Amino acid sequence: MICFLGLIAVSRCVWLRRLAAGSGQSPPPPVAAANKGLKNKVLQSLPKLTFSPESPSSEKFTECAICLTEFSNGDELRILPQCGHGFHVLCIDTWLGSHSSCPSCRQILVVARCHKCGGLPGSSSSGPEPEIEIRIKQGEDDPNSFLP
Repeated sequence: MICFLGLIAVSRCVWLRRLAAGSGQSPPPPVAAANKGLKNKVLQSLPKLTFSPESPSSEKFTECAICLTEFSNGDELRILPQCGHGFHVLCIDTWLGSHSSCPSCRQILVVARCHKCGGLPGSSSSGPEPEIEIRIKQGEDDPNSFLP
């Protein structure tokens, strides 16, 4: 009885596949095809900063999670706006050429266009580049912060 039910299930699957192939429907695209990476224009719109050990943000950014080397004075970092993770510009640009998510937390990077002009944020060529200030709330990293 179990073998008979298994044979019916397999036959039904084969019949449905043939029916879909005959009607001209293509199979769904593979999941990996959805993650092709960011376009160069979008990539260049992501914020950059120069690492300095004296900077307050140097405590948050200690090493690049891609190449696993510590940041040194003068290294150019690219900061991902959605999650705030920072990486060497060369490392993250290479990664984002074939992926559209953060390599640390896998958050998808969605860059919204301006509703008025259709431009990307930070893509304006007029004026100086905006400074980035990263603040860390006290107590968030404390493992006992949930205690009363």
